Amino acid sequence: MALKDSFGRWRENAFVLKSPKACSSLKQLMGNIWTAYKYGNGLKNIDCPIPPGVYIAPGMDTSIFNSNNNFPKSFFYGTYKMHLYYSRNDEIFGCQVFIMDIKRP
Repeated sequence: MALKDSFGRWRENAFVLKSPKACSSLKQLMGNIWTAYKYGNGLKNIDCPIPPGVYIAPGMDTSIFNSNNNFPKSFFYGTYKMHLYYSRNDEIFGCQVFIMDIKRP
């Protein structure tokens, strides 16, 4: 995860997490929003492991990330860029990039 500094540059590797069994780990992290997350990424009738294929993501309501998940409940405010890489035996076969703006309370 990269953090945007006060000069507008990205500081890479501000937070790094490697997890085996990516789908199961992501499902646990998403908690109760897992189904909405799957549908938003075009994975309607699919569970872990996600089979190879082409999936068309219709988009999702990002307000689902505000509650009912297992994300850390407190985090330093700022703008973050999160890269999710899906790999097996050091071969990357998928990725997603999210930019999150965590507001000051």
